Amino acid sequence: MIVVMGPHATREQINVVVKKIQDAGLGSHLSAGVERTIIGVVGDSHTKELLRQSLEASAGVERIVLILQPFKLVGREFRPHDTVVDVQGVRIGDGSIVVMAGPCSVESREQILQAARAVKAAGAAMLRGGAFKPRTSPYSFQGLEEEGLRYLAEARAETGLPVVTEAMDADQLMLVIKYADMVQIGARNMQNYTLLREVGRSKHPLLLKRGPSATIQELLLAAEYVMSEGNYNVVLCERGLRGFDDQTRFLLDLSAVPVLKGLSHLPVVVDPSQATGKWKYVGPMAKALPFPRLTSYPAMWKDSWRNCGSFSQLSTTALPAVSHVPISSTIWWANSVSSNASRSSPWPSTSKGAPSVGCSGLSGMCPGMRHRCGGPPISSWPTNWVIPRAS
Repeated sequence: MIVVMGPHATREQINVVVKKIQDAGLGSHLSAGVERTIIGVVGDSHTKELLRQSLEASAGVERIVLILQPFKLVGREFRPHDTVVDVQGVRIGDGSIVVMAGPCSVESREQILQAARAVKAAGAAMLRGGAFKPRTSPYSFQGLEEEGLRYLAEARAETGLPVVTEAMDADQLMLVIKYADMVQIGARNMQNYTLLREVGRSKHPLLLKRGPSATIQELLLAAEYVMSEGNYNVVLCERGLRGFDDQTRFLLDLSAVPVLKGLSHLPVVVDPSQATGKWKYVGPMAKALPFPRLTSYPAMWKDSWRNCGSFSQLSTTALPAVSHVPISSTIWWANSVSSNASRSSPWPSTSKGAPSVGCSGLSGMCPGMRHRCGGPPISSWPTNWVIPRAS
C-alpha cells in the first residue's frame, strides 16, 4: 500500500508516519512530488492491514491507497511522474535524446578506442561494450573480463563518455562498478535475484534487460527487487521474446513499450538489433517503434546495413524528427534532427519538440564487431548529416 500525504504535510508529520511504518517492521520508500509526498509501504500484507487504521489517523495523511499489482515501487501509483536516471550527467528519461553506442564485446584495446572515438565524434552520450559475455556455448568467446573493463575505462578517460557494461553475477558486480558508470543486467540474468538485490544495495545506475521468456510483470518484479533495496536508478530494456518462428532471432515486443510506460514510471529502451538478429530488419523495426515523426534512413544507406552494425540506444519522451545516421563502417546510430539543423538535411526539422508519447527510448546492440559492416566512409557524408545530441 501507499500513504499519500496531504499537500501541506510537514517534514515532522512525514517522519512520524515513516517511524510508525518502520516500528511495525515494514519498509518505507519516499517519493517526493511537486505537490505531495507519497510513502510506499513494503512488507507483510497482514502487518500492513493492522497498521492501516493507525496511518489513516496520522496527522498530514490524506489517504491510504491499496496497490492491487504485485509490484509496488515501480508502479505509477507510487510515483505518478516519470523517473529520470542520471548517469554522470547524462539524464535518461527527461525528454532529451540519449544515444548509447559501442560493440557487443570488447575484443581489443584498439577496437574499443576506435569505437569510442567514432561514437563520440557523432554525438553519442554513452559508450557500451561487454567485458563479461554470457554465451550459449562454453566454447564461445566469454569476454576479456577485467582487461576489457580497463580498456573501457581508458576509452572513457579519452572521450569523456560514461560507460555501461554487464555484470553476470554478484562476485563480478563490485569489479564492474569499479570501472563502469552504469551496470547492465542482461536477459539471461533478469531473474538472478541475488544479483538484483546486490545491484539494489549498490545504488549504482542499472540497465535491466527483459528475459526472452519473461512476462512484463516478471520484468517489473525484477526491477522491484532492485528498488526494494533502495536503488531507484533503473532503466528497463525490451530486447525481444523467444518465438516459434526462426526467421528472426527473437520476436520484438513493441507493445511492451506503451504497456510498461502505462504501468511504470521507469525509463524504457528498446533493442531492435538484438531482437531481430538480422541487419535488414533493424531499420524497419526501429521505424515501427511508437514515436512521433520517426522517419526512414536515406535510400543510399539501405543496402549498407550488415549484421555487425551496432544500432544505437536512444532514449526520449518528447521526440523531434528522428533519422538513422551511420557514424563509421562498424557502428550505426540514431539521433534527432535539432531545430537548427541545416535545411538541406534529408529529414524535416522542427522548432518544437514532438508531443510526449509516454515512452522513453529505443536501442539496438550488435552481436559483435568481428567483421566490418561495409557502410559508407565517414568522410563521404555531408556534414549536416552528423547532428549533435540534443541538449
